Amino acid sequence: MSGAQGLHEHVLAAPMGFVSAIQLLERLCEAPKAVLHLARNVARYDEDNTGDMTAENYVEAFQAAGIAMNAAALGNASRALAYLYRGVKTTDTDAEAAAGVLGMSTSLSEDACYVVTQAIAKAMSEVAAGGEGEAAKPKKPLKIGQLSGTEWRLGVAIASRGCDQLLTPYVSINLKAIDDNGIETTIPVELSYAEFQEFKRELRAASAAMDMA
Repeated sequence: MSGAQGLHEHVLAAPMGFVSAIQLLERLCEAPKAVLHLARNVARYDEDNTGDMTAENYVEAFQAAGIAMNAAALGNASRALAYLYRGVKTTDTDAEAAAGVLGMSTSLSEDACYVVTQAIAKAMSEVAAGGEGEAAKPKKPLKIGQLSGTEWRLGVAIASRGCDQLLTPYVSINLKAIDDNGIETTIPVELSYAEFQEFKRELRAASAAMDMA
């Protein structure tokens, strides 16, 4: 079912823990800009399972706004936001109608309903445009160059299509390459634990093949 009624039914069918997660989301709404960034992350995970901030980054962002929340609590609030995002998206409910539904169906205050639904609407619009508030830009073709360096860091997923993937570790790797003109390009790669293990096996196989060459 589409529209406000469909969103209402979606909220009523929320999984266990949604009510307590909504209470955490209420606290986050004291920092609207940070909630918008979180909504963008949720939207990108829903679209293509990518994101741009780790749980630690979000914790720091909300702490800077005077909201103390650890990564576990932030993950719960993120799940609630992701559930609401999918509900608004699948029912094609506009921001004003969605705010009304959340006001009737959840414990969110009127101000929080506005912050959440506006963040979701803007994130959906940006994903549809292919970027953050601007039209999609054509991707540059990947050229073969010389590897000049690598950087890596560990992170924790706070948004995902599946609840079982939340708060799971991942490795973010930046591969730096220099082309024939001396221009350095950074290629970001994000791997889950399972993907990293497979990547490691592939590297070992490549290394073994080179040793035999």
